[in-house]
Amino acid sequence: MVAGLLLGMSGAGMAAGGSSITEVRGRIERSMLVKGELLLSEEGTVASLQLDREEMLPTAIAGYVRATVLPWRFEPVREQGQPVRAKVPVSLRVVAKQRDDGNFEVALRGVNFIGGGKDDPRGLSCISTTPPRYPREAIDLGVGGTVYLRLRIGRDGKVMQAFAEQVNLKFVSRERDQLRFRQLFSESAIEQALKWSYRTPTEGDLAGRPYWDVWVPADYSFTDRAQPAVRGYGHWQVYVAGPIQRAPWAESAAQTWLSLDALEEGGVYMADGNGGPRLLTPLQGG
Repeated sequence: MVAGLLLGMSGAGMAAGGSSITEVRGRIERSMLVKGELLLSEEGTVASLQLDREEMLPTAIAGYVRATVLPWRFEPVREQGQPVRAKVPVSLRVVAKQRDDGNFEVALRGVNFIGGGKDDPRGLSCISTTPPRYPREAIDLGVGGTVYLRLRIGRDGKVMQAFAEQVNLKFVSRERDQLRFRQLFSESAIEQALKWSYRTPTEGDLAGRPYWDVWVPADYSFTDRAQPAVRGYGHWQVYVAGPIQRAPWAESAAQTWLSLDALEEGGVYMADGNGGPRLLTPLQGG
């Protein structure tokens, strides 16, 4: 899988200057996005966990996720002041880290309880979101990445501000080149995002606000002939994780358990005031 990240990046143009490739390779992550739905009891315990397409997940990963999630406790979901049973969407980022002995240990790095916003009148949904332009230099070198944007949407549904809070790259190179391509992908995503438009909430607690903050992932990928397996659900994804930077206008810190890369491409995720139920248990239990 690591070899698949190189994507021809051993050429002299990418190898010259910057910190060593060995240092960047040390930041490679192997991770898997697992999706499902929680049923929470009135007391805030997990009554059940339904995993999406469980037959496509490695048996050990499905078992690990169940063993980790089922003991969780949440602040009870309330309607009109009364605790109620609630169905909650969940996506989890499972990370495999290689130990010194060559074996791997699995950990839960982040989780998201925020719905993707399709046609729900209580949330935001897309009207016009043309994908960003693929940077010419990235096309020439055959490299990709994922940009996790934070957007501020106005009452008219147009994007007021856009900021790249994290960029993960799908190749290994020296740090100087990693920085350049994070910037290229960020600039491309932000430029296009400022042209997007959304349908704003018309019902529920979010309706009537002067603006809304959302997270939107923007993915840059080629049809991957070299490693098609890693593209699908239930397979490990390999990338160099980029640093997380908060948007300058962000008013409140994200939940400590939230991982931006637990947000699936194609969704619109509320970043202000609708983070799903409050998880009381540490991610790994205990």
